[in-house]
This record gives sequence, structure tokens and C-alpha cells, in this order.
Amino acid sequence: MNRQQAVLIDLCEKNQWEYELFKEVGSSQEYDRPQLQEMLENIRAFMYDGIVIADLDRLSRNTVHFGQIKEIIVNSGVITITPSKTYDFSKDDDDFISDVQSVLSKQEYKTIKRRLVRGTRQSAKDGNWLGKKAPIGYKYNRDTKRLEPSEDAHTIQRMFQEYIGGKSTKDIAYDFDREGVTTSVGMVWTPAGVTRMLSNIVYAGHSLYGRTTQKKVNGKRVVEKTREEEQILVENTHEALVSQEDYDEVQRIKKQRNSRPVPLKLGKHKFSS
Repeated sequence: MNRQQAVLIDLCEKNQWEYELFKEVGSSQEYDRPQLQEMLENIRAFMYDGIVIADLDRLSRNTVHFGQIKEIIVNSGVITITPSKTYDFSKDDDDFISDVQSVLSKQEYKTIKRRLVRGTRQSAKDGNWLGKKAPIGYKYNRDTKRLEPSEDAHTIQRMFQEYIGGKSTKDIAYDFDREGVTTSVGMVWTPAGVTRMLSNIVYAGHSLYGRTTQKKVNGKRVVEKTREEEQILVENTHEALVSQEDYDEVQRIKKQRNSRPVPLKLGKHKFSS
């Protein structure tokens, strides 16, 4: 049990309040948090007299979302209780104070986010690995914050050599699947997956940070490719699985094959079939 949760439960038990516990790990910037939405649905159903939270910004750090949540609370006749103050948003004074605190909380969030982004980018420039998981063929060393070759390294090396030798991504995926080539993460071999790995500059010993970014569009997260000048490429940050020459040769072959007409890529001609 974390400290904030313990304080709130103690407050409820001290006042002999019956309570229902809602907890989740997520950003208070997001409105569609499952536990928050469940609590708001119960508030709309007039199931509670009040809600007990550590601070107002636990409801939301987004001023628009905070206003929506307050409206639901007011319409349901619910009060909001923190360890330091009880708020009744139907009263002008509490409504005004909560709005001011919401604005300050939003500014604090932006400041923290800017510092975090700067710190993360500096860590990337230092050559540290910042990916959520290590690419197949590597493992992450928490002490050095760098990548190290794993037991799957030879599979990646074989993939590059066979592509240079003339095999297509489809051939490689088919052969690996037929032979039962396995990896520590249970890789399912597909042409698209092989293509992604052959394009990954990490195998040449370099780290690339910020290649994509996530944005929220109509409530859904959308991954977009960033501009090249926004990306951070640091060379020779870890042991390479393939030489720079082999990596460059693979990219050259891929570009050459992608420039061919579709029928030629598929091996079709006027007498096919």
C-alpha cells in the first residue's frame, strides 16, 4: 500500500466513513482512465456523498477535464475531501480556489514534463539505451545503461548475411519459420518483421532516439515518424552485431529492390501462370 493510499484510508476509518477504493497507474492528464470513469459513473448514479483524494490534481491536471469532472460532482451533490481541505464546488469560493489550483497544477505539470524531456534527450546524447525493450539480438545492462549481445545475436547476423547473399525478406521469414528458428522473445517470423530488423541501425552499433512520437487523435494514440533533425543518432554506443559495411550494403539492396516495378518484385512476367 502506498503512502497516499494509506493516508486516505486512515482518514476514512477515523471518520467511520464507508468507502470504495479506486486506484490506477496513469497520467492525470488523461480523462479516459478506467478507474476514474468507473468512479464518475457511480457519482452520476448518486452512490456517494463525497470523494476522498490526496489532492485536487489527482482528478486531473488538464483544466478542461477538471471542469468536466467538477460539473459531474456538482450535479450529483457530492463534496470533495482532501487531507487538508473539504471542497464544495457548488460554492463560489471553493469553485474559484479549485480553478486557480487547477491552472497552477497544469503549469507545474508542463514544467516537470519539459525537464523530463530535456533529461531524456541528454541521456540519449550520452549514448544510453532508452527503448522500452532491447531489440532481438541484444539484452539491456541496467548498470551500464547500454545494450549487450544476447543469445539471439547469431540469428540476426545470419539474417543480414542471407539477405546480402540474395534471399528476400519473404524467403528468410519462410526458412526461419520452417526450420523452427527461435528467439528469447518468441519472434514470429514475417517478411515485415524481417524488414524492420534489417532497417534497424542499432545492429550496426549505433543508437537512434526519437525516431517516432505518439500523439492522441480523437482519443486514440497515433504513432508518427519525426523529422530527421529531431532525432538523436549516437554512433558506436554498443557492440555491433553486423559491420557498418554490411549494414550499408543491406540498405542499398533494399532500396534497389524497392525501386523495381511490383511485377518484377513478385517475379511475375507476361507469361506467368
